[in-house]
Amino acid sequence: MARTGVASKGVETYDGVNASPVSDLAREGALMSQQREVRLRVLTIDDAEWIVRTDAETTTAWASPIGFEMPAVAEELVAGDWASADRWGWAIMVNGTPVGFVIVTGMASGDGRIQIRVRPSQRGQGVGREVLRQLADHHFADNDNLQRLVGLTHERNLAMQRAFNAAGFRMEARHRDAATDAMGAPAATWGYALTRRDWTMRRHRMDDLGYDLHGLAFDMEEVLDGPRVGSRGLTFEFWQDGARVTADFRSQLLSDGELAGILVDDVLHYHYVQSFDPAMDGELINGQGRLRVQRMADNRLQLINEWVDTDGRNGRTVLVQASRLDDELAARAGDEDPAGGGDPNATGADDHDGTARSDSPSDADTAVATVPPAKAS
Repeated sequence: MARTGVASKGVETYDGVNASPVSDLAREGALMSQQREVRLRVLTIDDAEWIVRTDAETTTAWASPIGFEMPAVAEELVAGDWASADRWGWAIMVNGTPVGFVIVTGMASGDGRIQIRVRPSQRGQGVGREVLRQLADHHFADNDNLQRLVGLTHERNLAMQRAFNAAGFRMEARHRDAATDAMGAPAATWGYALTRRDWTMRRHRMDDLGYDLHGLAFDMEEVLDGPRVGSRGLTFEFWQDGARVTADFRSQLLSDGELAGILVDDVLHYHYVQSFDPAMDGELINGQGRLRVQRMADNRLQLINEWVDTDGRNGRTVLVQASRLDDELAARAGDEDPAGGGDPNATGADDHDGTARSDSPSDADTAVATVPPAKAS
């Protein structure tokens, strides 16, 4: 990102708009204090009771229980059913503490179906992303028959959607009325997949994809240049799949608008269409533009939006991150902190005492990674 000047001591400006960077020393200190070691450990007979309890305790409005029961789970673990060519189970360990589990089933068919339970205290910190990456590395290398790893998630489960995106999975399907929302109304599930070819090309470990705008909302802060009509109350809600980004936007006068484009590094190049309120002699407007992403001193994102329509009108505005849509959706669902999962409704939940239990046995781990804190968004 090119610097265009210095507005005040310690505050750099990009495209003429202030953004406060964090010093390299501060970043290094924060990184060291927040690093966590993520491990996948093979489930054993000693985990049976913990698996059943964790499945029940991570149930939320968007995550129906898988339905494990004792002693069936114990019998299957003893028989080796959870470490076979068709099904495999893992405990998710973070710094030696069990924070959830993941099951991969149906591998004999060539499509391994992921079901994951991760506690919300681990959400937004790169754990789900690293679990998905380690699953890909283990199962594609170990099973020549496996062609795809697939997962379903509730349309409101933005945390899991972001984890899939970060691990190279791509959205392939939208299943209408396949689930319900917090009020019992029909809702959709989204299907994601990582193919063997994706894994071979290491798309699951591409860390240079830039910012992740998925599930973020932005409000208009300032009109720098151009017309102000329609800017009052202007809000944007973003969705992202890989580098492809779409957004819905509306304001007090703007009844409907949508943009779509490609995010390259910190710049989103897009085309858009919008209509003004018919009561205000509305017209359909088409155009294009670019959004430059930068981070503010309080760690929220800021978008510098430059646009031009087909009639030659143009403008430049500043948008500021308002909230995460998953926080709002969680509040509507009566769920304080929905975490991610690969089941159609999979998620995670805190223990009743608010802390993660560590009573699952800690046998030798089979996969290890140290995960730096995920890029805040």
